[in-house]
Formats: sequence, C-alpha cells, structure tokens
Amino acid sequence: WVDSVDALEALYEGLADVDEGAIDTEADSFYSYREKICLIQVSAKGKDWLVDPLAGFSIDKIGELLADPSKCKLFHDGEYDFLLFQRQYGFVMENIYDTRAAEATLGSEAPGLGTVIAERFGIELDKSLQRSDWGKRPLSEKQIAYARLDTRFLSELRSAQVPELERRGLLPVLEGEHRRLEAIRTTWPEFNPEGWGKLKGARTLSTQDRCAARELFIVRDGIARERDQACFRIF
Repeated sequence: WVDSVDALEALYEGLADVDEGAIDTEADSFYSYREKICLIQVSAKGKDWLVDPLAGFSIDKIGELLADPSKCKLFHDGEYDFLLFQRQYGFVMENIYDTRAAEATLGSEAPGLGTVIAERFGIELDKSLQRSDWGKRPLSEKQIAYARLDTRFLSELRSAQVPELERRGLLPVLEGEHRRLEAIRTTWPEFNPEGWGKLKGARTLSTQDRCAARELFIVRDGIARERDQACFRIF
C-alpha cells in the first residue's frame, strides 16, 4: 500500500532493475462530475503495489516511470488510463505494451481481460467491482484483491502473445498501435450544450420540447458540476 512520498520512492527504487512492469488505474467516473484516478496498480517481479493518489502526496514518480523509455509498461486496454494520466497530471507515455491491443491484433473477438485470462490460463477473474466507488476510503478487502488481479497476469500474457505475433508477422501492426497510444495528448473536454441531441429520443421531440430538453440538459450539467456528481445521476 503506497500512500506517501517515501513509500512511492521505495516503489520506484524497487523497479530500478526491472525491464517491464504492469500498470492499471481505477477511477470514479460513475460517481464524480469530472472523473479522477483513485487508485494506481503496479505489478512487477511477483509483487503488487497499490498507489493511493487520494492520500494527498505527489505522484510525480509515477510520471517518471511512465515516461522512462528503458522500461516497458504493460497495460490492458490502456487508452482510458492514458487519457486520465494526461488530463489530470500531464503525464506522457514511452515504451508501452497493450495486451488487449495485442489480443485484438491476433484476431480475438473478445479481448477483455477476464475472457483472455480465462482462455489462456484457465483463471477466472471477478469483474463485478468494475463500477465500484473507488473514491471511498478505506477500500474493502474485495476491492484490494480485485485491483491486484488487474495487473498480476499481464507479464505472463505478454510472454504468451509476443511469440504468436512474431510468428504471424503481426508485431509491426501492434507497434503502430502502441506509437498511436503514446502520442495521445489531451485535456479535459469542455461541456457542449448541444450534446442534448444525443439523448435517447431527443430528435423525435417537438420543436418546443427540444428547446426544453436543451435547457434541462444545461441545468443538469450545472447541478452535477456543483454537487460533483456524474451527470447521469441527476434526474
């Protein structure tokens, strides 16, 4: 459990001699107006670290790790993680490997982590806490176990995938996707008052009701922002 600068420094030093490590995040997009990273999981050398960015200390060492080209960072479907790291901290990525992108490149029609781990290693992952409130403290034992397993098997998964990719000549395809992900640069999206048109059934409303829907859409966003709640929770 990493909840201080000293503990994070120890984690960073513990990874000094490793070539790769697995990383994942848990956010609170189902609960907060503007989602934030609530937990960062790191696995390497048979060890797991859970970094608590809500504990009020600098996580710049995580940024240094992500940007270190000498270490391969393993993610599974990491694009959302990259967006959050960029928006919240301005962190950039160098030398990544995405096991979901690799599985999709190999032709898998169901490259989700739970399915892939079950098919390749016969291990069933409990994904029931995917929408858990990760912003609450303390985390439950079930949440902690769930979080650790999200990164635990990525190194083994990569070791199984790379020979297949090389044999089928697909490694350059995957590397192209990795370069795209590493190049992501983004900021927080601005509220679009015209987004009401994406509401289910909005386009079938009368002209007057469309105007009302637009105004309600704007009011809802204001309430959600003030309460720091996800918009869909405001009815």
